[in-house]
Amino acid sequence: MDTEPPSVATVRITSRPTDGEAYRKGDVVSVEVTFSEQVTPSGDPQLELDIGGVSRRATLQTVSGQTFRDSLVFEYTVKRGDRDDDGIGIGANSLKLNDGGLYDIAGNSAGPTHDVVVVGTDHRVDTTVRDHGIRP
Repeated sequence: MDTEPPSVATVRITSRPTDGEAYRKGDVVSVEVTFSEQVTPSGDPQLELDIGGVSRRATLQTVSGQTFRDSLVFEYTVKRGDRDDDGIGIGANSLKLNDGGLYDIAGNSAGPTHDVVVVGTDHRVDTTVRDHGIRP
């Protein structure tokens, strides 16, 4: 009988800025959380992103017809005013279960703990517009 709870194996940003420089207003930041075994979510799990010192919540993207899966994808749509010159941050234990859970096929509850994710300047966010209307 399986009594081993699933754990977070990796957390990584899988998207790229559409213009190749920085995420802009309306761009979608996608983050993949991979587990040690297949899980199914319940409730409304979210992933906290640090964008310029402001906490933003990425929401779970559902996959139709797929109950158990090795990884979950969370997405955040960049909003006006978001800015992060050194890259989006994902702090340790940023996976929030929100009165829900993540369970393996045997019903074992996954722990939402994970390490800090070091991202880089290739995931900067800049929604400012120059005075003449052209983005920097």
